[in-house]
This record gives sequence, C-alpha cells and structure tokens, in this order.
Amino acid sequence: MPNACFMKKEHPTEADLLRQKAEALLKKKPVKSTLQLSETETLKLIHELEVQRIELEIQNEEIMLAKELADAAARKYAEFFDFAPTGYFILSKEGKIKDLNLRGSQLLGKERLHLLNSTFGFFVSDDTKPVFNLFLGNLYKSRARETCEVTLNMKVNPPVYVHLTGIASQNGEQCFLTVVDITERKRSEETLKDSEKQTRAIIDALPDMMFMLNSHGVYLAYKADKEDLYYQPESIIGKKNRDITPPEFADLIDEKVHLTLQTGQLQVFDYQLPVPSRGIGVFEARMVPIDSDKVIAVVRDITERKKTEEEMILKNIQLQEVNAEKDKFFSIIAHDLRSPFTSFLGFTKILAEEMHTLSLGQIQKIAVSMKKSASNLYNLLTNLLEWSRLQRGVTGFQPEPFFLMPGIPECLESVVETAGKKGIGITFEIPPDLQIMADQHMLQTIIRNLASNAVKYTTKGGRIEISAKTPHEKNIEFSVKDNGIGIPQHLICRLFRFDQQPNRPGTENEPSTGLGLIICKEFVEKHGGNIWVESEEGKGSAFHFTLPEVDKK
Repeated sequence: MPNACFMKKEHPTEADLLRQKAEALLKKKPVKSTLQLSETETLKLIHELEVQRIELEIQNEEIMLAKELADAAARKYAEFFDFAPTGYFILSKEGKIKDLNLRGSQLLGKERLHLLNSTFGFFVSDDTKPVFNLFLGNLYKSRARETCEVTLNMKVNPPVYVHLTGIASQNGEQCFLTVVDITERKRSEETLKDSEKQTRAIIDALPDMMFMLNSHGVYLAYKADKEDLYYQPESIIGKKNRDITPPEFADLIDEKVHLTLQTGQLQVFDYQLPVPSRGIGVFEARMVPIDSDKVIAVVRDITERKKTEEEMILKNIQLQEVNAEKDKFFSIIAHDLRSPFTSFLGFTKILAEEMHTLSLGQIQKIAVSMKKSASNLYNLLTNLLEWSRLQRGVTGFQPEPFFLMPGIPECLESVVETAGKKGIGITFEIPPDLQIMADQHMLQTIIRNLASNAVKYTTKGGRIEISAKTPHEKNIEFSVKDNGIGIPQHLICRLFRFDQQPNRPGTENEPSTGLGLIICKEFVEKHGGNIWVESEEGKGSAFHFTLPEVDKK
C-alpha cells in the first residue's frame, strides 16, 4: 500500500523517488538473518562497515578542508572588494544602492551602512544628473557596457569628478557599477587647456619667429612674417629645409636638429641669411626638442642689435683707450715725480732755513745731491714726455742694441738714495757684456719703477737684488727681488690692472697707486716680452720680465 504522505503530493521530489526505488530493491532482495551468517561472513561484514566508517571520516575531513579554503577565499575576495582603489556598487533597477565596497563609501563621503538603500543619483550634482539618468537608462536598454563622467554633489570646492562604468545583470533587476575618481586628471586637463591658451596668446604676442621641424628637416608648423623669410612660397609646411634654403644654412640646421634630438638640451646659435627685402640678416635661434623626432626653433632677428653692439664696443674701446692714456699720463707724472721732488724740496728747505749754520763742505754736498736730483728729475720728465708722444703716435717705438751696464745703475740713483735712507742695500747681478735690444728710456723706466716698489715694500735693513740672465735663447730675463713684506695672494691678481688698484701703502706709509706696475707691463709688452710676479706674504717678492737679446750673428 502506498505511503499516505506521497499520496497527498502531486509532484514527488527527487529524494522521494530515490527512497521509493531503494524500498523496491530491498523487497526484491532476500533478507538473510544474522543468525545464518557464518563467522567468515560476519568478519567480512565488520570489515566493510569499518572501511565505510573510515571513508566517511575521510570525506568529512575533505569537506571541512574545502569549507575552510572556501571561507579563506571568500575573506580574501571580500578584502579585495573592500580595499580596491576603485569604488564598486550594486544598484537596483530603481538606482538604489544594494551593496558597495569601502572605496565606494569614501567617494560618497558616508559610512557604508548609511548608504545602503540610498539612491545613488542623490549624490550626483544637478548639472550632471541628466547625464547619469541617461547612462542608467541605457544600461538596462542595451544590456551592454556603458560609461559616463559626472561630478559628485559633495559640497566641496573644487568638485569631485568621477568616471562611471556599468553593466546590467542577466535578469535585468540590478546593475554593477565601478566609480573611479578622475578629479586630478580633470584638473590637469583644465590646467593644460588654460596653459595652452596662455601659451598661444604669448606666442601670438611675441615678435619672434617660430618653426617646428622633424628629424629630417621637414617643416611641420611655423609662425613668421613673409618679409622676414629667405623663401617666399605660399606655405612651407611639408617641405624640407634643404630644398628651400642655401646649402650652408641647411647643413647648420640639420646639424643643430640632430644635436638637439641627441642631447635633449637647448641649443642656442646665431646665423646669417639673406633676406630679399633688406639684405643680409643676423638671427639668433633657440632650439629645443619636443619629443624624440621633433624640435621647435624660436628665431629672433638681431641684425640691428648686432650693429648697435659692435658700434658700442668700438666706441667703448676707443673711450677707454683715450681715458686710460690720459689717466696714465697724469698718474705717471704724479707717481714718478713725487719722490725726486720730495728729495729736492728737502734739500732746498735745509738751505733756506739752515744755510747760516752749514759749512762750505756741507753746502757743497747738498748742492751735489740737488744736482743729482735735478738731473734725475730732468731725465724722468724727458722719458715721460717721450712716452706720452709714443702714446699719441707722435714718436715711434725705437728699440736699439746697447749694453745694460752701467746704464741700469745710473738710472737708479734716486732709488738708491731713497733706499739708503731706509738702510736697504741694492745689489746688481748683471753681466758687464750683456747686450739687449730695447728702447733704453722705456727699460730704465721699467727697472726704476720695479726697484722703487721694492724699496717701498721692504723694511729697514732689507736687501734688493737686481739681476739679468739669458735662460732662453734670444730672451733676457730680468728680476727685481726683495725680502720685504710680500704680497697677499688676493692682491696679486689685482696687479697690472687699471680697474683694480691695490693702493697698498709702503712699510713707512709711502703712498702707492699701483700705476708704476701698469706702466711696466705696457712697456714690457711693447717690446714683445712678458712680466709676472712671485711672492709670499712675509717673505718678499720677485718681479720678472723678459726682453729680447741682441742677435749676435
């Protein structure tokens, strides 16, 4: 008799059918009492039951392990879902939020629990809400992937821009939405647009020409007036520079384009190019790379500027030369005449105030000294006048051969006298048969100035050595050495220069302008020689200069 419970069911389940089949098989199978089982059959039955028990335990362990793996995977994907950098949403057909991840709640600015069942469109700004509504409607109509960009109504300034990507589920009851924050990209785009507008305005306002070329020298774009160009075609776009300009200019441009692309650095260069409307023009180009294959050259017409600069340089040189010559002349007079006049005035003062107390021998001695001072003063004035004539081009430079001794000691009489007052000894190491090719008056001025400086910067009881030798063929090297106070290193670089005078007083506060050394330098270079100094502070100085020796052939 059928089971009553099945009688009541019109459609039995799969479990019910399986049970009915099992009961039918059991009725057909003969039932054997356990009392009829032999010992062997009993042991076999027990063994089978144990095997089944162990199998069930193994299956249970496998099921538990699979459950643990499934739970771990679920947790892992839940973490991925929650901590993804993109916002994920599940929306109902009405646009309500059914589920979302952590990033999604951060984008909307509220806790996740407070956002569930909220309408997503509520968070979209009013100006982009029509775009969102159209996007949401298309999702369910097309059943394809849809995208749009909207701003979120976060009540912040500036607004938050997001990119939405969505697709509807198969049953059409919900959709899946990804939300990416593109605020920085939008701001960058807006900044770039503003920058492009400003750049375009600046470019249009600049008087400079601009050219864009590729690595083959083909013009891609340009901004220039036709009257400033060598060529006069309707357009140069797409044409090679080599086809429309002279070969020399084309070679230069090809070289600079290659160098700019190779180094990636700014190249600045000048060039000349004939311009039909006004002849040869001078231009300055500044070339920079845009990418690996293109460069931009900004070109400025500097023709007038170059002319003005050349005129100014020439006029400045002429003015400096005139002023320098004037200053030299008066400074030399003031510098070289002061010492002899001081000595001369000293003797005249003694004669004027103490003559009645002096013996005839003392008066004669003073008269001899005055004669020497007057003679030295006259010789110095003669040399200065000759030098000034030389500067003005009235008298030529006239070197001639002569023996150095005894002319050098004679020209230093006034210096020797000043040195004697300070107790400074002066020695000479000049071969008596040494000849030189020079302007004698200039050489004497050089030696006198160097020796006078040595005396000025040497303390009492010091020594000065004046020497001449021939270390190199056809050159004589002069040296004026002292064991005075020396020259600090920061002052050495200021010697021989008009624009940076040391103005360093002597050991007894003797005034100094430094002009004597400038005179020496000019006279030495006039002879084709060189002058230099070696000095160490506290240990003295040595001034050296070279002049040509007489050719003895």
